[in-house]
Amino acid sequence: MEELAGNLQQPLTFLIYSSAIMAIIVTGFVIKLIVDLSGFVNSAESLLTAIQQEISPTLKEINSALKSLNNIASGTETKFNAVSQSVDKGFDNISKSAQKALNKGKDITLHIKNGIKAGLKCYFNSSKS
Repeated sequence: MEELAGNLQQPLTFLIYSSAIMAIIVTGFVIKLIVDLSGFVNSAESLLTAIQQEISPTLKEINSALKSLNNIASGTETKFNAVSQSVDKGFDNISKSAQKALNKGKDITLHIKNGIKAGLKCYFNSSKS
């Protein structure tokens, strides 16, 4: 048994040393990864700050432009509604005027017809006598 333990001691020692060396190498890469990620986070933070500073005035300009467009659209809608109401009133007035003119024409035609009838009746009555 002692011979087996002696034969295993050298590979176990090698395994311990190689595991320690691998752990040191992995630790070195993890530290480098953390340093690189820290630099990346700092770069991303500065980029986001620059973007925020550049976009803020642009968003304010877009907001004011949208408000202006909204005011123009609202004013146009108001004017269009006013014109539409005026046109409707105009057509109503024209329709009422045309109706009145037709009624007057009808009355005049009726009076002319009655006058002609009365005139012809009078003429024929006078010619018979």
